[in-house]
Amino acid sequence: MRWARAWDLRLAILLALLLGGCCQPGLPAITGITISAVDSTGKPDPVRMARTRQALPIPLITVRPGVDPAASGFPYNEPRSGTVAITLAQGSQTFLLHTGHIGRSGPFVISLFLDGETAPSLTAQIDAPGGPLHAARGPTVMGLDGELVAHRSGLTAERRHCRIELTRAEFPLVDSRIDLASPWQMTPDNLPDEIGRITILLTRLP
Repeated sequence: MRWARAWDLRLAILLALLLGGCCQPGLPAITGITISAVDSTGKPDPVRMARTRQALPIPLITVRPGVDPAASGFPYNEPRSGTVAITLAQGSQTFLLHTGHIGRSGPFVISLFLDGETAPSLTAQIDAPGGPLHAARGPTVMGLDGELVAHRSGLTAERRHCRIELTRAEFPLVDSRIDLASPWQMTPDNLPDEIGRITILLTRLP
């Protein structure tokens, strides 16, 4: 009986560790991010985009936790596919988005996909560095497959009895000199990355 109880305890600890990471039940998860250049009306440029998938010809977005690119943590991306499954925690979280070279002239739209959905749940259009934050103006954004997708997203969304708010979105950071990723791999290429930064606030709904 003692060995059975010990095995049950080990199994419980293992399950707790697994569920405490990117697969925690009950909270929304980021399962995709795209960044694309847009024109003044919000129409996306399908050539100048990046995504959280490691597949040619579209550059990869490498996602890391933290505020400072020089002192951030390890990437969230799955090493082979480049995909992400980041369970959000209650409170405020900031993420860094490293891409290859899609051009530094905007405007840009950052789109966040939650819980495996094919249309974005949150979007932010960045017209100029330090400018006001607002949702994507156009009726379509770039999806994870590299195709235009219709959306009705904004700066806030509700999922799983939670309110998710995109409180900050920046791209590209003007003072970045970090080389973490190449356009299609999570390896340096001797060129500074183009880096974005987003902050998400999650609160439980009553």
